[in-house]
Amino acid sequence: MSTSGGPVQGREDGPVVRFSGIPYAAAPTGDLRFAPPSQPAPWSGVRDATRPGPVCPQATATLLPGQVPAEDCLSVNVTAPAVASPGLRPVLVWLHGGGFVFGSGSDYDASSLASRGDLVVVTVNYRLGIFGGLSLPEMPEHNVGLQDQIAALRWVRDNATAFGADPDNVTLAGESAGALSTCSLLASPATDGLFARAIIASGSCRMRHPAGALSPTLPAVSTWNSVEATDAYSRSVAASVGCTDPATVLGCLRAQPVDDLVALGPAFTTLAVGGAVLPRDPGEKPRADWATEVPVLSGNTSDEHLGNVLSAYPAATAQTYRSALSRSFGPDVDQVARRYPLDQFPDPVRALARVYSDNDWICPTVSTNRDYARTAPVWTYLFSDPEAPTPTGETVPRPAAVHGSDVVYTLPLAGQPSPLAPGQQHLADQMIDYWAAFARTGDPNGPGRPSWPATTPGFVPALELTPEPGPRPIDASTRCS
Repeated sequence: MSTSGGPVQGREDGPVVRFSGIPYAAAPTGDLRFAPPSQPAPWSGVRDATRPGPVCPQATATLLPGQVPAEDCLSVNVTAPAVASPGLRPVLVWLHGGGFVFGSGSDYDASSLASRGDLVVVTVNYRLGIFGGLSLPEMPEHNVGLQDQIAALRWVRDNATAFGADPDNVTLAGESAGALSTCSLLASPATDGLFARAIIASGSCRMRHPAGALSPTLPAVSTWNSVEATDAYSRSVAASVGCTDPATVLGCLRAQPVDDLVALGPAFTTLAVGGAVLPRDPGEKPRADWATEVPVLSGNTSDEHLGNVLSAYPAATAQTYRSALSRSFGPDVDQVARRYPLDQFPDPVRALARVYSDNDWICPTVSTNRDYARTAPVWTYLFSDPEAPTPTGETVPRPAAVHGSDVVYTLPLAGQPSPLAPGQQHLADQMIDYWAAFARTGDPNGPGRPSWPATTPGFVPALELTPEPGPRPIDASTRCS
C-alpha cells in the first residue's frame, strides 16, 4: 500500500485489513516539542504497519496492557473491510476521549464498524496533557493537540484513496474529549474542506460544569478558556518546574524529562480560545462559515454524570443534595430542587446525577443541536441501555448508562472480549448501521431499523437507544424543561 510517506504493509484480520502506526506528522521531540505538527520524513522500503505505534505520553495507570508511551506518537491506524469494493468507501475518523490527558487511537477495535458498516475507519493519536495543551505567548500558535487532529485529517485527505476510501466523504467523530474536539473543529476555520459530517458523542461545545459539579470544592469548569487565561496558568505550571524566564521558557520545558511533564498533565484539560485554530468560543458560534451545511449526529448517555457524583459525593445525604445544588445554582436552588425533588429518586446520589447529567451534558446538546439544525440536518440520540457495561468495569447503581458506556457498542476496547449480551449486541449492530448510514449519506435512516426523526430548531426529537423495547423516538427536550 503506497502512502504519502512511503509504502506500508498491513495485515489481514478476519473481515478487515489493518494498517497500524502510520506517522501523519514528525516526532514532536526536541525543538518540535510544543511546536505545531510538521510533515514526517518519508521512509525508504516498506514500513511495517502490522502493529500500533507508541501511545502519547500519559500516566502509566491509564495504559492498556502492552501499550508503550513515547513522544514519537503522532500516528494513525486504518481499518478497512477485507473485501474489495467497486467504489470508494466513506471514511470515519475517530478522536478518542480521555479528558485530553489519556487515551489513544489504538485503544479501540474498529473491525465491526468497518466490516458491518462498510467503512474505512481511521483512529488518531494526538498530543495529551502539557504536550498538547501548553499555551504561552512565546508559542507561534495555541492548541497543538487540536492541530495534531487537523494534521491527521489532512493526512486522511491525501491518503484516503490508497485505502479505497473517498477523501470527499469524511466523517469526523469523537467521544468525550474527542467530542469536544470534534465540535471545536466544526467551529474552526482551519478545517475547511477536511470533513463533510460530524458525530459528537457525549460532549457539546456548550457543556459547562457549575461549581460543585465535579467535586464539593471545585469552582465552575469550562473546556474553553481565553488565550490570556490559558497563558497565565501555563506560565504558572512552567514556573513550578523552574521555567520562569519568558526568553527561555520553551527551551527550559523542552529540556524537562518526559515523565516530569506527564505529571503536570491534569492541569491541561482545556482548549484556548483565540488565534487561528479556534478564534471564537465554539459554544457561542458553533459553526465556522464553511461548516454551515455539515450534517451533525450528536447525543449523550442517559446518566453521563453518575460516575462523577459517585466519586465526589459517594455518601450524599439530603443535606448534601441541598448544599450541592446551592453551590451549583445559587439563587436558583429552590427552582432546581422543585424540578428534581428527592422523593422521585432512589437516593441523593442518583438525584444529583440526574441534575448534573441534564444540566451539564444533555441540555447543552439539545441547545446546540437546535442551532445546528438551523442550517443543516441534525440527528439527536439518547443512549439509555440500563445495563450498559461501564468503561472500566466499575460497579454502578442500576439502571444506568454512564459516560462512555455507549462506545463499546460501536468501537469496543481492543483485545478485550465483548461484554455485550445478545440483546445488547443486536443494539450494537443497529447503532453501527445508523452511524454507517450517516457517514455515507448524512442521514442515519435506512431499511430494517426504526425511523430516526430529524431535529429542528423548534423541536428536538431524539432516538432513544436501548435493547428493550429497542430504538424509539422520544422528546429530548423533556429533560430540559
